[in-house]
Amino acid sequence: MWLLPIFALSLVFWATAIFGQTVTYDMGGSIKARLEEMQGMSGVVIDGECFSACTLYLGLPETCVTSRAKLGLHSPKTKLSGYIMPLPKDEWESLTQLMSTYYPEKISEWYMAEARHSTDIVTITGEQAVAMGAKACKS
Repeated sequence: MWLLPIFALSLVFWATAIFGQTVTYDMGGSIKARLEEMQGMSGVVIDGECFSACTLYLGLPETCVTSRAKLGLHSPKTKLSGYIMPLPKDEWESLTQLMSTYYPEKISEWYMAEARHSTDIVTITGEQAVAMGAKACKS
């Protein structure tokens, strides 16, 4: 009886090793830290909430998006003494340009025209992301 949970856990580790990680809830974080984490990764399955720096995974060649996904984008910010602050204009421009290079063309265009100007998270569904050029996960 105890073999079944071990087998199931082994299957999860095997699937993660073969197919990469699955994102079900990731609120983002540091852009620099995320880009460092992505080194050597080929892709992830976005199957839930993927906000802010998490959306940079769209730039990995094998990343796919499910219909359950919800992607959230916004203007990059910084924390200073515990307060969230806007970035200086040149740094903001540089970071938003960098982020846009990780998105499929239509998502990049939408991000640059709209979402990068919002201090609130602007969301799109997985279906909208696929319609805008993200790779759909195979069922």
